[in-house]
Amino acid sequence: LETVGTAAAVIGLDEREMGVGLLDLGAGTTDLAIFSGPLRHVVEIPFGGKDITNDLSVVLNISPSEAERLKVEHGCVRCPAERAEEMVPFTTTAGRQCHIPRQQLSEIIEARQHEIFEFVFKELERNHYGQMLAAGMVLTGGGAQLENIVQLGEDILGLPVRHGVPEHISPIDDLQTPQYATAIGLLHFAMDEQFDTADYLQSAVNEKGLLDRITKIFSFL
Repeated sequence: LETVGTAAAVIGLDEREMGVGLLDLGAGTTDLAIFSGPLRHVVEIPFGGKDITNDLSVVLNISPSEAERLKVEHGCVRCPAERAEEMVPFTTTAGRQCHIPRQQLSEIIEARQHEIFEFVFKELERNHYGQMLAAGMVLTGGGAQLENIVQLGEDILGLPVRHGVPEHISPIDDLQTPQYATAIGLLHFAMDEQFDTADYLQSAVNEKGLLDRITKIFSFL
C-alpha cells in the first residue's frame, strides 16, 4: 500500500506506461518498485540512511545524534571542487570540538550511498528491468534529500533520475519534499474521493498550528 500511495503522489500515468522505477530511500531500508503500466516488481534492500549515520559515527568517533546532524546539515555526495576545502565543525564523544573538510565528509557518505545504488543496479540487471525504465528512476524518502544524490544515482544506475516531489499541495512548501511523498500518497487513499487533497491541505494552512501537527504525523510514517 505504501508503494502504491507513494507512486500516486509523485509518478504520472505517462511515466508508468513508459516504465519507471520508484526508489524510496528510507532510514532502515531502501525500497525499489518497478512500474511498467501496473506495478511489476517490489524488493527491499536492507540498507538506508541509518547506515550512513552509523558510518559517520564510527569513523569520526561521534554520537549517532551528532552524526545525523552532520549528515542532514552538511552531508552531500559528489562534493563540488569549490567547496571541497570548507571545514565542517563537529563534536566528538569526548566533547572535543573538531573540524572535517567537506570533501572528506562527502567521501564517507558517498561510499555507503554508492553501495546502496549498486544493490539497486544489480537488482535491475538480475530481473532485466533496467531496459524497461524509459522514464528513469524517481527518488523519494528522507535519503533523497542528500545533496547531489541525483547525479550519483544517474552515474551508477545509467538512467535518468529525478526527485519525487508530491504534487497538488501548493502552497505548503514544507511538504513538497521527497520525505513526505509516502504520507501524501496515502492521504489520497484515506480521503473521500469527493474531497480534493489540495483543498484539504490548503484549509489546513488556515488553521493555526495544524500544519505543524500534520508535519509531525508525517514524520513518523
